[in-house]
Formats: sequence, C-alpha cells, structure tokens
Amino acid sequence: MIAHLTLLIGVSAALAAPPPAPARREESQRVARPASPSARAALKADFQPTVRWNGSREATLRRFEALNQKVSRALCRQGADHRYGRLLQNYRGNGFYLPELPDGSPDLHTVRGGLPDVRSKIKWIQGLIDDLKTRRDFPNEQEQTARILRLVNRSLELKKRLRMARSQRDTREARKESRATLGELRKAWNELVSRVPFLLSFGFPVDHRAAREEFEKVKEARGGSSMSSRRRANELFFERRLREDGAFDPATRGGYDMYLRTTLDTLTLRLRADEDALQEDIRYDLEWAVDAIRSTLSRGRFVHASRLQAWKEKAEGSLEFYENLLALPEDQIPPQTRERARHVKNLRDFVQRKHAEAYRLLSGEPEMMQAMWVIEKILFNEVGDLDREFGLEKRDVAQVVINRSSHPKYSRIPPSDDLYPYLVEELKGDKATSPWLNTLFRGGEFSFTYYYIPAVANVFCPDRSKRGREIQRENARIAFDMLRRPNPEFSALRYFSRRSMTGKIDMSTSWPEYVPIPERAGVAVRAPGKLAKRLESGDYRYLYDFVDPEGSRYDVIQLGAETYAVRGFPSDPVFHHYRDPHSFRYYRRFRDSRDRAPAALAIPEL
Repeated sequence: MIAHLTLLIGVSAALAAPPPAPARREESQRVARPASPSARAALKADFQPTVRWNGSREATLRRFEALNQKVSRALCRQGADHRYGRLLQNYRGNGFYLPELPDGSPDLHTVRGGLPDVRSKIKWIQGLIDDLKTRRDFPNEQEQTARILRLVNRSLELKKRLRMARSQRDTREARKESRATLGELRKAWNELVSRVPFLLSFGFPVDHRAAREEFEKVKEARGGSSMSSRRRANELFFERRLREDGAFDPATRGGYDMYLRTTLDTLTLRLRADEDALQEDIRYDLEWAVDAIRSTLSRGRFVHASRLQAWKEKAEGSLEFYENLLALPEDQIPPQTRERARHVKNLRDFVQRKHAEAYRLLSGEPEMMQAMWVIEKILFNEVGDLDREFGLEKRDVAQVVINRSSHPKYSRIPPSDDLYPYLVEELKGDKATSPWLNTLFRGGEFSFTYYYIPAVANVFCPDRSKRGREIQRENARIAFDMLRRPNPEFSALRYFSRRSMTGKIDMSTSWPEYVPIPERAGVAVRAPGKLAKRLESGDYRYLYDFVDPEGSRYDVIQLGAETYAVRGFPSDPVFHHYRDPHSFRYYRRFRDSRDRAPAALAIPEL
C-alpha cells in the first residue's frame, strides 16, 4: 500500500506570491483553510510558515528548478538509470524466493517445509488446465456478473431507503429487505466464483490481511534478527509467496493477474459478514471485480489455458530449484546463494550510495530547498497525477511530511538504518541533522525508496518527460505553498491507499496507536444548479454517508459518471467534489487532546 512533520519560521510580507488567476483564487482559498470558522480563526492567530525564507514564489520555483537540474546532473550521470535497471534484473534472477537466515545462508528448513505446498500448487494448476479443456467459453458467467450488479444496485436503493426512513417501521422494513438482498448477493457471488476457479488463488479464499499482519508482527519482534524469529518470518513469507501469485501471458511475461485473484479472496471473506446494508468498501470492490472478471473472461478459454500453463511451468521451475538446493551436501555453499548475495549487495550498494550522494548534495542547500525537494519527490511517487485538478491529496500528503519533519521518530536516521553506513563521516551522528532528508531517506517509511522497488530510480534520475516535468512543477508549487502556509489542524502522520494493496486489504488494523482522520469533502462545486435539479428528480445513485471532522454530515451520490459529496441532502443540497477514500486514508496518533485511551489498550510512547 503503501504505504508518513513544524519548525519555527517567519516570512516577511514581501514573500506574498503573485495572486493566482481569479478562476483559481476561490479554489485555493477553500483548499488551504480548515472547514470550521473556529479552526480558521485559530489558524490565522497561530500561523507561522514552516521554513524561514526570503524570496517570492516565482523566484523560489526558478531556484528550485535549477537545483533539480544540478542534482539530476550529479546523480544521473553515465546512464545511472540504465545501470540500475541491469542491477535490478540481476537481483530478480529467476524470480524464485530464497529465504535467508541472519548470517546470509539459505534457510533450508523453511524450503524443506514448503515443498509439499509447492507440489500441491502445481497439481492444483494442472487441474485448472484440465477443467478448462472441457469447457465452452463463458456465457453463463457473464450473465451471473450482470445479476450481481443488479443486486448491488438494489442494495444501494435499500440503503437510500434506510437513510430516508421517517419512522421506525420504515427503518425495520428497509433493513429486513436489505439483509435479504445482501443474502442473495452473497449467494450470487459465491456461485460466480465457483464457476471461475481458474481466476482464484491457491488456497482460496486466502485471508491476506491476517497473513500480512502475522508476518509483520514476527518480523518486528526482537528486530527479526534472532534465528527463531527469522525462521518463522521466512516460513510465513514463503507461504505468502505461494498464495500471493497469479497467471501471466507466456509471450510477454506480462498481464500478471495476482491483484485480481487476491481481491476475490478478500471480497469473498468480507461478504460473509452479517450486515444491515451494503458497505462502501464492498460495493467499490465488487464493481471493480465484476468489471475485471468480465474483461478477462472475454479473452476466451484457450488464452486462459496458455496463461495457466506458463504459471505451472514457473512453479515447476521453482520446485526444481528448491530440490536441487536441498540435494547439496549441508556443508556446501550453494552457488545460487553466492550469486544471490552478490546481486543483492551490488543493487543495495548502488542505491544507498546514490541516496547518500543526494543527502550530501542537498544538505548544503537552504532548508527551503531541502524541504521542497523532499516533498516534491514524495508527491511525485506517492500521488503522481491522481490529484491534479484541485491538489487536495497532494496538500494533505505534503502536510504529513511537514508533520513528520519535526517528529522525534520519523525525522532521524538511527545508526541501525541501512543508509547510515553509507553516509560520509561528516554527516554521521549528531551532524546528520536535516529533518527533511531524514524524513525521506529513513528506511521503511516510503516504499519507493527501497532499493528493489523500480520507482527508486526517480530519486536520482527524475522523469524528464513533458508530463513528468509538468507534474514536478505542480508539486513544487504545492510544496512551496504548504511550507509557507501549513495546516496545523491536520495532524496526520500516516496514510495508505487501500486500492493499491494486495487484495485491497485494510492494513490500518496493524496500527493500534493510530486512529483514522474522518473523511472530508472536496472543493465546493461552482454553479450546481443542474446537479440540484437532477437530485430533486431522483436521477442519482446513492452510495453512503459520512461525518467530517467538523461534525457535518455528507451523503455521497453518483450523477452519471461523476461522484459528489452533498451536505444538506436532500432538501438543501450543497455539492462538493468527491475525495476518494479508497485512494488515500489518513491517520493520526491515537493519544492527543481529543482522545481518551481505552483501559485495555497499551500505547507505546515514541
């Protein structure tokens, strides 16, 4: 998923940027201000920019662009991105997972214990291939997907009836009918997945959230460095690799469908819950899954059989790899281990040296340049062009970075960090005091900085395409604006995107010391007259409702292809653009002035 800081600042009045075009001024004011009058008054009274800086907006952006070019020339010289690609390809090798012990030797105990499951998986895939050979193409399955969508729409109609109920009798009747419809939906879904076993995971239905949570707990216990904890973590990850898997196109090795298979796992498990109304996460995932299933079924059974055959051959290759490994004498170091260790070291050294070089170059720059560079990198890789019209998610993610830059945990690189040994001597210890660079490069926080994640190349070789440069300029403007006028009311330290997680799982349950920040509406819609008429006529699709941090209630509706958050629904509607919580959800520390910790919950202090 995914899946995270304020210094004293003063800025003179001369810093005021040129006013934006009139069409954008009202939007930027709405974006920058908290919703309630009390919050706006507090922000005005306590406002302090995040970094001391003298310079206009445009002059600062020109200086920042010059810095970007300087860093790019220094770090991306001699085809560094192409060298990274070659090192990454060597690191990936044949794609077979080889668990290791703390001393770097292969964990043969885990490999030996996992072989029965590897053999079972190969047999299972062969059974899917044999079944497909006896089938026609999939007309009945396509009709079943249409039935599921009809039941989803019926469930939403009943959800609207529950929302609009004027009496307890109306509520009881709508709830009873809604529960019956959800029972039909559950039955229809189970019937569909039983017809498409070739799209399911090995061991379906797999609880990917539970598997991920157990792995993370074991990995973090005693730092994962003891023999027993490492071996247990290896066993759990070996099992995850077996089940977080999928078929692919044999010719291109692309079209990997693991994301679809794992989502079907999660949906099947979630639909087992006894609910009064269709939950929004389930509605969202159902419609996505039905669309994906329809698309993949349209390819025909012969295509699916060839994809399964390629998957089976890959699994057979892994079995051969593991059997050859176990056949070696115990005192003999397998050549695969030496080769693997060399490729890991080469890739890690290359990326960490690039990170250390970037740290050295930027640590000599003014704090404003450091902060803008860090925020821009995070926005480019974490948000991309998802949020280009209003920039609300980018502003929130930027505020998370600002919050982290003064946090005692997130704003330092400890000696145990993988990057620490690569920093030149003058940057070690107490001298490594750049909270902004520490926030970005601290290990384990932003996945795009991991040495084996391809997006890490953007850190030292930024995208210089036309589209890439446009996004970077937008990000730089947002970074400057947020550093000048931060939003201290927004105290988030974490965020994640559920829709990008394997199986669309919700990993926030792994953060007991954090609580979600309530959903918020987007920018108010200009000239909403036509929308109000369509709402009054009933020409809309009701999804759900939420209460924002200020206590205002919004109802989420679809009008055609667009989704809106509506305050004052339905009689006195105020339309707002919709902020998709499936893309970004934000979390703050549990214990602050707004919370009272439950007696049963022990929360460690950082």
